[in-house]
Amino acid sequence: MSLLLAQAAVNDANIHFDRLYSYTIPTQLVGRVFPGSMVLVPFGRGDKARMAVVLAVEEVDEADAPKRLKPLYDAAPEDARLTPDLLELVRFLKERTFCTWFEAVKAVIPYGAQYRPAVVDGKHVMQSRLRRSTERLYTLAGELPGAALPLPEAARRLRARLGEDALPALAVRQGYAAVPAGLAEAVRRSADADDPVTLKQLALHGSHLPALGVPAGRETGRVLAFLLDSVLRDPSCNTPAALAALVRGRTAAEPAAEPAAEPVPDPKEAGEESEKGAVKKHRVP
Repeated sequence: MSLLLAQAAVNDANIHFDRLYSYTIPTQLVGRVFPGSMVLVPFGRGDKARMAVVLAVEEVDEADAPKRLKPLYDAAPEDARLTPDLLELVRFLKERTFCTWFEAVKAVIPYGAQYRPAVVDGKHVMQSRLRRSTERLYTLAGELPGAALPLPEAARRLRARLGEDALPALAVRQGYAAVPAGLAEAVRRSADADDPVTLKQLALHGSHLPALGVPAGRETGRVLAFLLDSVLRDPSCNTPAALAALVRGRTAAEPAAEPAAEPVPDPKEAGEESEKGAVKKHRVP
Protein backbone atom coordinates (compact mmCIF):
# COMPACT_ATOMS: atom_id res chain seq x y z
CA MET A 1 0.00 0.00 0.00
CA SER A 2 1.35 3.46 -0.93
CA LEU A 3 1.10 6.81 0.79
CA LEU A 4 1.07 10.34 -0.61
CA LEU A 5 3.55 12.53 1.22
CA ALA A 6 3.90 16.30 1.07
CA GLN A 7 7.24 17.98 1.74
CA ALA A 8 6.31 21.33 3.29
CA ALA A 9 8.13 24.40 4.58
CA VAL A 10 6.47 25.56 7.83
CA ASN A 11 5.83 29.15 8.86
CA ASP A 12 7.50 30.58 11.99
CA ALA A 13 10.15 27.88 11.99
CA ASN A 14 13.39 28.89 13.68
CA ILE A 15 16.31 29.24 11.28
CA HIS A 16 17.92 26.20 12.94
CA PHE A 17 14.80 24.09 12.27
CA ASP A 18 14.08 25.52 8.84
CA ARG A 19 13.83 22.45 6.66
CA LEU A 20 11.17 20.53 4.76
CA TYR A 21 8.85 18.42 6.93
CA SER A 22 6.95 15.37 5.67
CA TYR A 23 3.17 15.06 6.14
CA THR A 24 0.69 12.53 4.87
CA ILE A 25 -2.05 13.74 2.56
CA PRO A 26 -5.39 12.51 3.96
CA THR A 27 -8.07 11.09 1.69
CA GLN A 28 -10.22 14.23 1.74
CA LEU A 29 -7.30 16.32 0.46
CA VAL A 30 -6.15 13.97 -2.32
CA GLY A 31 -6.30 15.90 -5.59
CA ARG A 32 -6.04 19.25 -3.80
CA VAL A 33 -2.37 19.24 -2.76
CA PHE A 34 0.37 19.95 -5.32
CA PRO A 35 3.81 21.56 -5.29
CA GLY A 36 3.16 25.20 -4.46
CA SER A 37 -0.05 24.56 -2.49
CA MET A 38 -0.66 26.49 0.72
CA VAL A 39 -1.55 24.04 3.49
CA LEU A 40 -2.28 23.98 7.21
CA VAL A 41 -0.17 21.54 9.20
CA PRO A 42 0.22 20.38 12.83
CA PHE A 43 3.62 21.36 14.17
CA GLY A 44 5.46 20.57 17.37
CA ARG A 45 4.48 18.47 20.34
CA GLY A 46 1.19 20.29 20.81
CA ASP A 47 0.27 19.92 17.12
CA LYS A 48 -0.19 23.67 16.86
CA ALA A 49 -1.71 24.67 13.54
CA ARG A 50 0.73 26.51 11.31
CA MET A 51 0.74 27.64 7.72
CA ALA A 52 3.07 25.87 5.31
CA VAL A 53 3.80 25.67 1.60
CA VAL A 54 4.25 22.35 -0.21
CA LEU A 55 7.45 22.20 -2.22
CA ALA A 56 7.24 18.56 -3.30
CA VAL A 57 4.71 15.71 -3.43
CA GLU A 58 5.77 12.07 -3.65
CA GLU A 59 4.20 8.65 -3.45
CA VAL A 60 6.06 6.10 -1.29
CA ASP A 61 5.40 2.59 -0.10
CA GLU A 62 3.88 2.48 3.37
CA ALA A 63 6.70 0.25 4.57
CA ASP A 64 9.32 2.75 3.43
CA ALA A 65 7.54 5.81 4.82
CA PRO A 66 8.84 7.44 8.00
CA LYS A 67 6.99 6.46 11.14
CA ARG A 68 4.56 8.64 13.09
CA LEU A 69 3.82 11.03 10.24
CA LYS A 70 1.10 13.59 10.84
CA PRO A 71 -1.67 14.33 8.31
CA LEU A 72 -2.34 17.75 6.84
CA TYR A 73 -5.15 19.76 8.44
CA ASP A 74 -6.37 21.67 5.39
CA ALA A 75 -5.35 22.96 1.96
CA ALA A 76 -6.05 26.20 0.10
CA PRO A 77 -7.97 26.17 -3.20
CA GLU A 78 -5.98 25.06 -6.21
CA ASP A 79 -6.01 28.53 -7.79
CA ALA A 80 -4.13 29.87 -4.73
CA ARG A 81 -1.02 27.73 -5.20
CA LEU A 82 2.34 29.07 -6.33
CA THR A 83 3.25 28.70 -9.98
CA PRO A 84 6.47 26.85 -10.98
CA ASP A 85 8.14 30.20 -11.68
CA LEU A 86 7.29 31.46 -8.20
CA LEU A 87 8.59 28.25 -6.67
CA GLU A 88 11.88 28.77 -8.48
CA LEU A 89 11.98 32.32 -7.12
CA VAL A 90 11.35 30.99 -3.60
CA ARG A 91 14.26 28.56 -3.93
CA PHE A 92 16.46 31.36 -5.29
CA LEU A 93 15.65 33.61 -2.32
CA LYS A 94 16.26 30.79 0.16
CA GLU A 95 19.65 30.00 -1.35
CA ARG A 96 20.88 33.56 -1.91
CA THR A 97 19.47 35.43 1.10
CA PHE A 98 19.39 34.92 4.86
CA CYS A 99 15.73 33.93 5.19
CA THR A 100 13.61 30.91 5.96
CA TRP A 101 11.59 28.97 3.40
CA PHE A 102 8.30 30.54 4.42
CA GLU A 103 9.76 34.06 4.61
CA ALA A 104 10.72 33.62 0.99
CA VAL A 105 7.16 32.47 0.23
CA LYS A 106 5.63 35.53 1.90
CA ALA A 107 7.97 37.77 -0.08
CA VAL A 108 6.61 36.61 -3.45
CA ILE A 109 2.86 36.57 -2.78
CA PRO A 110 0.65 39.58 -1.92
CA TYR A 111 -0.95 39.95 1.48
CA GLY A 112 -4.43 39.29 0.12
CA ALA A 113 -3.38 35.90 -1.23
CA GLN A 114 -2.02 34.76 2.13
CA TYR A 115 -3.94 32.60 4.59
CA ARG A 116 -4.06 32.22 8.34
CA PRO A 117 -5.03 29.39 10.69
CA ALA A 118 -8.53 29.35 12.16
CA VAL A 119 -10.83 26.97 14.03
CA VAL A 120 -14.38 26.42 12.75
CA ASP A 121 -16.68 23.93 14.47
CA GLY A 122 -13.72 22.47 16.32
CA LYS A 123 -11.72 21.82 13.13
CA HIS A 124 -8.50 23.48 12.02
CA VAL A 125 -9.11 25.30 8.74
CA MET A 126 -7.48 27.99 6.62
CA GLN A 127 -8.97 31.46 6.15
CA SER A 128 -7.95 34.24 3.82
CA ARG A 129 -6.23 37.11 5.59
CA LEU A 130 -8.65 39.50 3.88
CA ARG A 131 -11.48 38.10 5.99
CA ARG A 132 -10.76 40.39 8.90
CA SER A 133 -13.37 41.75 11.22
CA THR A 134 -13.94 45.46 10.59
CA GLU A 135 -17.02 46.02 12.71
CA ARG A 136 -14.89 47.03 15.69
CA LEU A 137 -12.85 49.48 13.65
CA TYR A 138 -15.60 51.45 11.95
CA THR A 139 -18.56 53.18 13.54
CA LEU A 140 -21.28 55.31 12.03
CA ALA A 141 -20.08 58.91 12.14
CA GLY A 142 -23.44 60.52 11.41
CA GLU A 143 -26.98 60.08 10.31
CA LEU A 144 -27.57 58.11 7.15
CA PRO A 145 -28.95 60.21 4.26
CA GLY A 146 -32.70 60.26 3.96
CA ALA A 147 -34.78 59.96 0.85
CA ALA A 148 -33.28 61.20 -2.40
CA LEU A 149 -34.04 64.76 -3.44
CA PRO A 150 -36.72 65.35 -6.08
CA LEU A 151 -35.13 65.61 -9.53
CA PRO A 152 -35.94 69.32 -10.03
CA GLU A 153 -34.36 70.29 -6.71
CA ALA A 154 -31.38 67.98 -7.31
CA ALA A 155 -30.88 69.63 -10.71
CA ARG A 156 -30.97 73.14 -9.20
CA ARG A 157 -28.49 72.21 -6.48
CA LEU A 158 -26.18 70.62 -9.06
CA ARG A 159 -26.29 73.82 -11.12
CA ALA A 160 -25.62 75.87 -7.98
CA ARG A 161 -22.59 73.74 -7.26
CA LEU A 162 -21.09 73.37 -10.75
CA GLY A 163 -22.65 76.17 -12.78
CA GLU A 164 -22.28 75.69 -16.52
CA ASP A 165 -20.18 72.55 -15.91
CA ALA A 166 -23.17 70.61 -14.54
CA LEU A 167 -24.10 68.87 -17.80
CA PRO A 168 -20.49 68.01 -18.83
CA ALA A 169 -19.87 66.65 -15.33
CA LEU A 170 -22.91 64.40 -15.64
CA ALA A 171 -21.71 63.14 -19.02
CA VAL A 172 -18.33 62.23 -17.54
CA ARG A 173 -19.85 60.63 -14.42
CA GLN A 174 -22.11 58.38 -16.50
CA GLY A 175 -18.98 56.60 -17.71
CA TYR A 176 -18.06 55.21 -14.29
CA ALA A 177 -20.88 55.77 -11.82
CA ALA A 178 -24.64 55.53 -11.65
CA VAL A 179 -26.56 58.74 -12.42
CA PRO A 180 -30.26 59.04 -11.52
CA ALA A 181 -32.43 58.63 -14.58
CA GLY A 182 -33.71 61.95 -15.88
CA LEU A 183 -31.25 64.12 -13.95
CA ALA A 184 -29.54 65.44 -17.08
CA GLU A 185 -32.90 66.39 -18.59
CA ALA A 186 -33.92 68.06 -15.32
CA VAL A 187 -30.70 70.13 -15.42
CA ARG A 188 -31.53 71.25 -18.97
CA ARG A 189 -35.07 72.23 -18.00
CA SER A 190 -33.78 74.17 -14.98
CA ALA A 191 -31.29 76.04 -17.16
CA ASP A 192 -33.95 76.83 -19.78
CA ALA A 193 -36.29 78.13 -17.08
CA ASP A 194 -33.43 80.23 -15.65
CA ASP A 195 -34.09 78.96 -12.13
CA PRO A 196 -32.28 81.07 -9.52
CA VAL A 197 -29.22 79.13 -8.32
CA THR A 198 -26.78 81.89 -7.27
CA LEU A 199 -26.77 84.71 -4.71
CA LYS A 200 -26.87 87.29 -7.53
CA GLN A 201 -30.22 85.89 -8.68
CA LEU A 202 -31.91 86.37 -5.30
CA ALA A 203 -34.65 88.99 -5.17
CA LEU A 204 -33.06 90.35 -1.94
CA HIS A 205 -29.43 91.32 -1.63
CA GLY A 206 -27.15 92.09 1.28
CA SER A 207 -27.93 95.79 1.08
CA HIS A 208 -31.60 95.06 1.80
CA LEU A 209 -30.99 93.06 4.98
CA PRO A 210 -30.15 95.82 7.51
CA ALA A 211 -33.67 97.22 7.03
CA LEU A 212 -34.96 93.79 8.08
CA GLY A 213 -32.94 93.83 11.31
CA VAL A 214 -29.98 91.73 10.08
CA PRO A 215 -26.65 93.04 11.39
CA ALA A 216 -23.79 93.51 8.96
CA GLY A 217 -20.94 91.04 8.88
CA ARG A 218 -21.07 87.29 9.16
CA GLU A 219 -24.76 87.23 9.97
CA THR A 220 -25.49 88.74 6.56
CA GLY A 221 -23.66 85.87 4.87
CA ARG A 222 -25.55 83.31 6.96
CA VAL A 223 -28.91 84.83 6.07
CA LEU A 224 -28.07 84.98 2.35
CA ALA A 225 -27.03 81.30 2.43
CA PHE A 226 -30.32 80.48 4.17
CA LEU A 227 -32.29 82.36 1.51
CA LEU A 228 -30.46 80.65 -1.36
CA ASP A 229 -31.10 77.24 0.19
CA SER A 230 -34.79 78.10 0.47
CA VAL A 231 -34.93 79.23 -3.17
CA LEU A 232 -33.15 76.08 -4.36
CA ARG A 233 -35.83 74.12 -2.56
CA ASP A 234 -38.71 76.21 -3.93
CA PRO A 235 -37.91 78.79 -6.68
CA SER A 236 -41.39 80.33 -6.39
CA CYS A 237 -40.38 82.03 -3.12
CA ASN A 238 -37.78 84.19 -4.90
CA THR A 239 -39.72 87.41 -4.51
CA PRO A 240 -38.87 90.38 -2.26
CA ALA A 241 -41.96 89.87 -0.11
CA ALA A 242 -41.50 86.11 0.31
CA LEU A 243 -37.78 86.41 1.08
CA ALA A 244 -38.41 89.24 3.56
CA ALA A 245 -40.98 87.04 5.31
CA LEU A 246 -38.41 84.23 5.51
CA VAL A 247 -35.86 86.60 7.06
CA ARG A 248 -38.36 87.84 9.65
CA GLY A 249 -39.40 84.29 10.48
CA ARG A 250 -35.77 83.24 10.88
CA THR A 251 -35.02 86.23 13.13
CA ALA A 252 -38.09 85.55 15.28
CA ALA A 253 -37.16 81.88 15.64
CA GLU A 254 -33.66 82.66 16.92
CA PRO A 255 -33.26 83.18 20.67
CA ALA A 256 -32.63 86.75 21.70
CA ALA A 257 -29.03 87.49 22.55
CA GLU A 258 -28.46 88.05 26.27
CA PRO A 259 -27.10 91.48 27.15
CA ALA A 260 -23.47 91.48 28.08
CA ALA A 261 -22.93 91.53 31.82
CA GLU A 262 -21.27 94.64 33.20
CA PRO A 263 -17.83 93.94 34.64
CA VAL A 264 -17.71 93.90 38.42
CA PRO A 265 -15.00 96.27 39.71
CA ASP A 266 -12.23 94.71 41.72
CA PRO A 267 -12.25 96.15 45.29
CA LYS A 268 -8.47 96.11 45.40
CA GLU A 269 -8.16 98.05 42.13
CA ALA A 270 -10.86 100.45 43.28
CA GLY A 271 -8.87 101.10 46.48
CA GLU A 272 -5.68 101.75 44.53
CA GLU A 273 -7.48 104.19 42.23
CA SER A 274 -8.86 106.09 45.24
CA GLU A 275 -5.38 106.30 46.80
CA LYS A 276 -3.95 107.68 43.55
CA GLY A 277 -6.69 110.28 43.45
CA ALA A 278 -5.96 111.30 47.02
CA VAL A 279 -2.25 111.68 46.31
CA LYS A 280 -2.97 113.84 43.26
CA LYS A 281 -5.43 115.93 45.26
CA HIS A 282 -3.00 116.70 48.07
CA ARG A 283 0.17 116.96 45.97
CA VAL A 284 2.16 120.07 46.81
CA PRO A 285 3.34 122.00 43.76
